[in-house]
Amino acid sequence: MKLSNKFKNNQNLIISVLLVLGIVAAVNILADQLWWRADLTADKIYSTAPVTKEAIKSLPDPVNVRIYFSSDLPNQFNLTKRQLDDLLSDYSIYGNKLSYQFVDPGDGKEAEALGIPKLQFNDIRHDKLEVVTGYMGMVINYRDKQEVIPVIQDLAGFEYSFVSLLKKMSADKQLTVGFLANYSTVNLDKDLQILRRELAKLYDIESVDLTKPVADNIQTLVIAGVKTDLKEEELKNIDKFLMSNRSLIVLHDGASTITTPVNFNVENKSNLAALLAKYGLVVKNNLVADVYSGVASFSQGVTNYNVSYPLWPKLLKDNFDQSNASVANLEGVILPWASSIVIDKSKVAEGVSLIELAKSSDQAWLVPANTNINPAEKLRPTEERGAVLMAASLSGRLKSAYAQGESQASQLVVVGDSDFIRDDFVRGAVSNLVFMQNIIDGATLDADLAQIKSKELVLRPIKNLDERAKQWFSWFNILGMTVLVVIAGLVRYYLRKKSRTLELKCYE
Repeated sequence: MKLSNKFKNNQNLIISVLLVLGIVAAVNILADQLWWRADLTADKIYSTAPVTKEAIKSLPDPVNVRIYFSSDLPNQFNLTKRQLDDLLSDYSIYGNKLSYQFVDPGDGKEAEALGIPKLQFNDIRHDKLEVVTGYMGMVINYRDKQEVIPVIQDLAGFEYSFVSLLKKMSADKQLTVGFLANYSTVNLDKDLQILRRELAKLYDIESVDLTKPVADNIQTLVIAGVKTDLKEEELKNIDKFLMSNRSLIVLHDGASTITTPVNFNVENKSNLAALLAKYGLVVKNNLVADVYSGVASFSQGVTNYNVSYPLWPKLLKDNFDQSNASVANLEGVILPWASSIVIDKSKVAEGVSLIELAKSSDQAWLVPANTNINPAEKLRPTEERGAVLMAASLSGRLKSAYAQGESQASQLVVVGDSDFIRDDFVRGAVSNLVFMQNIIDGATLDADLAQIKSKELVLRPIKNLDERAKQWFSWFNILGMTVLVVIAGLVRYYLRKKSRTLELKCYE
């Protein structure tokens, strides 16, 4: 009888194990065919953006991607290779014209001939530090065009690079962005090296001389930091460019800051502001100060100080127009010494799309010209505070300021600041670079690219609190935890004492 029961138990165990294995195998087969995953991040940074899906789906011709990835790399880069394989596998689902393959670079001659450099890595092998060389690059081929991503070490910005290159290669003509050479106080080669390097990955960059009409190959013209008057013919050339259904981006300071011999601001009297006013965007001769601001460093004697500087307004997510793809996901942009913009609706033609791209917080105030702007001096807020417009755009059928007809589909973007794109500020606020890239991409290529570019920004700045709230949190940090521990101890003492009393009663 015992042997019979034992046999039955063993038989049941075997059947149970086989059932479990069968269920696991069935689940794996179904999961391979019907895969699904959830992205729980607030900004969906691990999900494929809609613009990526559409770009791959709408490819008119096949795209072949070859990834040169050495097999003998340090272990941490094996994860990069696996993640890259997963990304490209996801992308290939959205269209049958994207194919990719990993290639062993071998001796590296082919990879180096394509522009992929040999990299050196430090790796610990056999309990000693060794120098390892290898390749981590990609080549994208489309029709007779070829683009190279020389190094793939960080996948944070890969989606933007990959999709923007696809759009560049599938465009009918090479995209060119022009920067005003003369008059501009922001030098493209000296002050904007970071911006130029990033833009050069997608666009040809050319300097523009307004003494003659802007060349036809330039899709977008950027005018930054003009502080003097332009000649009438040059203003007409700007207007003619805008009327030719192209995009104009103007970064205009309503006030100029002077740091020697003292710190103060003066009105920028350039006639460029008068031209912008004719389209309906008036840049005022003032500075915007805000309670939400960036931190400025200054020295006094031999001591260096870091202070919150109201004249460097910091724009949080709510300060941007959430319906506009170019700026919707931005956060932490700092606009140093920016001026306010006022919209003259009487000059904005009917049917023109007007977008208020960025505003200050509702705690901002305006600082007039000839004011001491030294960070060491405390800037007192005025009684009149409120949200101030700092960036705006017009698009559609714009009317000429010089009776040169009207455009059919042009775009004008005005930001009341030109300092924010300088290398010094971009290094301290990466969001500034993304803001400018998004504006240029939206005007030149595709505004939806901003959906991808903004994924790289994961900023969660602490919002400013009033003095009462600050004091409350300060005292809570000092005394709160101590009080909570004392209360927890008293509760525990009371419960233990009550438990002992009940035990004594039971024994009695």
